[in-house]
Amino acid sequence: MSDFYIIAPTRESRQWALGITKGEYNSIEHFGRIKSMEGRDSVNEFWQLMRPINLKLWFKDFENSNLKNLGYADIHEWTGDIMHDPPLIGRPISFMVILSERVKDYLQELDIPSHQFHQFNVIKEDDQEERIYYGLQVVNEIYSRLVYSEITFTLEKRKEIIKTYDKGEIGSYKDYLAEQAAMRERFRLSSLKPDKLVYKEHFDLLLNDEARFVVSQKVRNTLLQMDLSGVEITKYDKKEIITGFD
Repeated sequence: MSDFYIIAPTRESRQWALGITKGEYNSIEHFGRIKSMEGRDSVNEFWQLMRPINLKLWFKDFENSNLKNLGYADIHEWTGDIMHDPPLIGRPISFMVILSERVKDYLQELDIPSHQFHQFNVIKEDDQEERIYYGLQVVNEIYSRLVYSEITFTLEKRKEIIKTYDKGEIGSYKDYLAEQAAMRERFRLSSLKPDKLVYKEHFDLLLNDEARFVVSQKVRNTLLQMDLSGVEITKYDKKEIITGFD
């Protein structure tokens, strides 16, 4: 077992909003197709989009001019900003982080669950400086890859524990889906969660069950040595994560 760490933009760098203009969004036929699917975007449909996308980086903290010098960082979140004129649209999928080329070059050599990198052409609005970034999309396999025989589960509703499950009571992903569906029939808005995450595969980077990107201590140490801009790396201690389980 090793420690895992959340990688994310700093609070300061989040004052730079990254998003896609409505004109660019509407010009991409692919987005229009997935938007029409039951009225919402599909995570996996984005996987099919191969063309680079133009994004805009905009400083939104008008009252703190000191932060305006930050500009481009090594990690950005595609958040959008409705206060921009015209509004910037947020990302159409959940499981993605936007990376500078040097961070992408390092991460693509690591052991990561099913994923791919999407190219983005990012233009900083104030001076029109353009850079290439990459969106790392990881498929949501958080629960489907678990070693169920090694995990206990807890059923909660609004943080109240309704039921606990010993090891083996939920023996597979199929069992998990069936139990989750059955419990939600009885307890509306309930959530069935593993008490830890255990995987047979050795992963250097993965999604946790809060849809946050976490990295191993080895990766964390390397990222710190890279002296990244606008990135914070904090220890993830809410739940034990074990990879390379034998």
